[in-house]
Amino acid sequence: MSSPASLLDALRKKGVPIAPWGDAVADVRRDLFIPEDIEVGDEAISRTTSPARWLEAVYSDVSITTQVNDGRSTAHDEYRLPTSSSSQPSVMLEMLSLLDARETDRILELGAGTGLNASWLAHRLGSSHVVSVEIDTVLAEQAAKNAAAAGLSPLIVHGDGTRGWPPGAPHQRVIATYAVTEIPYAWVEQARHGRIVAPWGGSFFPYSSPSSTFETAARTARSPATRRSCGPATPAPRVAT
Repeated sequence: MSSPASLLDALRKKGVPIAPWGDAVADVRRDLFIPEDIEVGDEAISRTTSPARWLEAVYSDVSITTQVNDGRSTAHDEYRLPTSSSSQPSVMLEMLSLLDARETDRILELGAGTGLNASWLAHRLGSSHVVSVEIDTVLAEQAAKNAAAAGLSPLIVHGDGTRGWPPGAPHQRVIATYAVTEIPYAWVEQARHGRIVAPWGGSFFPYSSPSSTFETAARTARSPATRRSCGPATPAPRVAT
């Protein structure tokens, strides 16, 4: 049966490092964050017409396209550009592992998407420790509703992610859900003694981009953070905030 338990089992069989996020994956139901109509690869799936297949996709280790063409109506023959997705759970866990968040850390996320990643963070660290900035107003509102449906309340705000979130600074950890070619100084300035994790690359579809960590300890000058480590990742294709 497709469920959080079956997703966890599949992740463990793949050897994905789950601790200390296992409870979040188990308790925060991904189906609460996924819209009725989705795409997985080239396959369009409707919960209305194919509920079993929809649920199977939701609890598989796959990236799910949740918005195309910025949510605009799309003609049958029009190109469908993915603009927001629910990332592959194994990639989310890899990035969270790189983030190395501690129980007392304040987390800034750039790119709320569906709100699932922010909700995993809120489940483990507490909703008051998590703020997520989303450039798409509709997505930001829906992400907050999704989190509330899961019994969580991270602060999800509409804004330009390149500016970070000054009202919540300082942040001990910063995580971006979209690929970047440089680290905005605002992120460094707002997490001067912390860590930044972001998919690294310049393509709109960064399917082979590494996820990199940047240490910001002791940085006070207006200079880029130092890229320290990386691992293969497959971030969700989405417009950079």
